[in-house]
Amino acid sequence: MSNHLDKLKAALEKVEKVESAEYQGKKVTLNKPKRGGSKKFYVYVKNEKGNVVKVSFGDPNMEIKRDDPKRRKNFRARHNCSNPGPKWKARYWSCWQWRASTPVKGDDAVTADKHSDSKEVKVGNYQTSYFFVCPSAAELYRDIESKVDSTDLDIAESAARFQDILFYLEDMLVEKHGSATENDKKMFRVLAEEIVDLGGMIGLRDEHDYIFDVHVKKIDEMKS
Repeated sequence: MSNHLDKLKAALEKVEKVESAEYQGKKVTLNKPKRGGSKKFYVYVKNEKGNVVKVSFGDPNMEIKRDDPKRRKNFRARHNCSNPGPKWKARYWSCWQWRASTPVKGDDAVTADKHSDSKEVKVGNYQTSYFFVCPSAAELYRDIESKVDSTDLDIAESAARFQDILFYLEDMLVEKHGSATENDKKMFRVLAEEIVDLGGMIGLRDEHDYIFDVHVKKIDEMKS
């Protein structure tokens, strides 16, 4: 059990809310890539010393076709994306852009900031970060205030927070590890059950069927 709790704690720390900071005298948003700069994208992050740095990454002349499995596999193998390194290095963010969980329509890449705007939602005072993993969750929670009693909004917010953790864990297991241990699967299922229970508390248990039908099933089917 303590191992599960440690992993959940780590996941909570990784599910980063949008954080403001200062870079060269101006206010910036951390961990949110944008198009432009000296390369295709740039992002502000904190380095190992806690200083805010600007990381530029991506070839401006290269199309991001991560919805092509062969191209995605070749790119990620070339850049050793199974171990992308620290997030204050360009390789980390290049690998992030080429993760499988982000679909790209047509020839043009969906940039991280546009992707975030279209897939992430705000529930109560909480802004999601990993709902891009699950379009069903984004659709359900986009106007959740109209679907639940106002007195239940805090429960809906808790459900959104737990789902952000669940989707982060899924993204990490699928993209970084490519496998899931039996303990990972057990932890994932416990968290999923909590989310469905919260959904039931706001009268939307059936609407949360995607948690088990899609996400738990995907992790259960991963190799150990």
